[in-house]
This record gives sequence, structure tokens and C-alpha cells, in this order.
Amino acid sequence: MQWLRIYLLLAVGLTCSGLFIRPVLAQEKFRYEITITNLTRGQHFTAPLVATHKANLRLFAVGEAIPQQLAVFAEEGSPTALAALLAGMPEVKDLLVTAGAGAPTANTLLDPGKSTTVTIDGNAEFDHLSFAAKLIPTNDAFIAINSIPGPPSGKPTTLFVPAYDAGSEQNDERCASIIGPNITECAGAGGGGQPGGGEGFVYVHNGIHGVGNLTAAIRDWRSPVARIIIRRITDTPAGPPDVAL
Repeated sequence: MQWLRIYLLLAVGLTCSGLFIRPVLAQEKFRYEITITNLTRGQHFTAPLVATHKANLRLFAVGEAIPQQLAVFAEEGSPTALAALLAGMPEVKDLLVTAGAGAPTANTLLDPGKSTTVTIDGNAEFDHLSFAAKLIPTNDAFIAINSIPGPPSGKPTTLFVPAYDAGSEQNDERCASIIGPNITECAGAGGGGQPGGGEGFVYVHNGIHGVGNLTAAIRDWRSPVARIIIRRITDTPAGPPDVAL
């Protein structure tokens, strides 16, 4: 029992010197609950892509060219390429994609005035969130939160989010260029063509102006298009408290 006596002597020595031993703690885990509300009169949102990640990751930068994978989402409504990019990054912890590849369908869209809630995992290291969804019907408009720090427990964060223009194609507002089901002005689905000729950088979208097939009186907006509320929920204790020996 020599090893036991050595351990006890060490413990007594640490206690007498006023030192404490902190056990190795499991990393704290929690979840974020994200509620998205569509504040527009005549736009629909695709099902969102949401990620928790480290602070150094950003989906895009306003005033700069958009990453190709996000441009595809903003134009076509499919998050597949962006999800594949993020899934391969060590900075990303959890990734939520609630819609599959291909054109969005009517039952996956968030209608005007409606809300939807999703949850995603995070922890103390991966405590930032990003989110994106396309606006339908538009050429390349999307909503996003871009590397937002997650709130602490009991202190939800509320954001009013503008629409961004991906700058990847011109806003011709024509049925032939716009993706989406059941567009009234198109008497059905949009054609999903790619007219090109975009501005080349991300900027705050300036709305629908009736230059093509879309009706500005129904589809336009002049204020933030979404309200996003983020709550931290379901805390898991990180481990036992410090133990004085």
C-alpha cells in the first residue's frame, strides 16, 4: 500500500498549501433554438441551412464576391453544395439542412407571416451560428445571419434581418430566370434559368421593381424581411465542481 500513502501525503500537502485540484471536465454541451419569422407580404423562404461553428468562420462578406456554393443556394434554392462545403470544415460542429437537393417544393417553403423553429447543437468552443435561406420569387435574394455569437442561457437574441443580393445574376425578375413552385405571375413554376450579368458582390437587396414578370405591389419589400430569435436551451452540466483536497 506504499502508493496509497504517497497519494495521501500529496493530498495533505496540497491542502496545507491552499491549493485545489480541478478535475478534468467534460466540455459543456447545449443546444440553440432558432425561430425564423417571415415578415414579408409576398415572399417565401426556403427551408434554412443552419450551422454552429467557431468564431473565425463566415459565410460571406458584404461588398465582396459571394462563395460559389452560397450563390447556388441564392439562385436555385438548393443548399446541397453549401452543406457539403461546410460539412468538410473542422471549424463547423453541427449542420442542419432541412431540405434536399433540387428545386424547393411548396410544402418546404415558409410563407409570409409564418414562423418555423429549428434546433442545433453547440458548445463552448463552437458557439457561433450562421444561417441562410433563399427568397422566392427572386433571382438571387437570400437572408442570412453571418457568424453571430450564440446567446447565454436565459438571454435570447432577437435579430431583424435584411434581404441580401448575391450579386451573381441580374435582377431581371423574369419567370424564365426564377426558381420556385406556384408563382402566380408565372402561372406555375419558374423556369430557373441563369441569366448571368450579376453585380459581382453581395449587397443589401433593393427589392422588386416590376421590371419583368413579377408584380412589385405584391413582391416588393422596404424593410427587414425576417425576424430571427435565438435561444440557448438544454444545458448539460460540464462536470463536478472544484474539489478541495
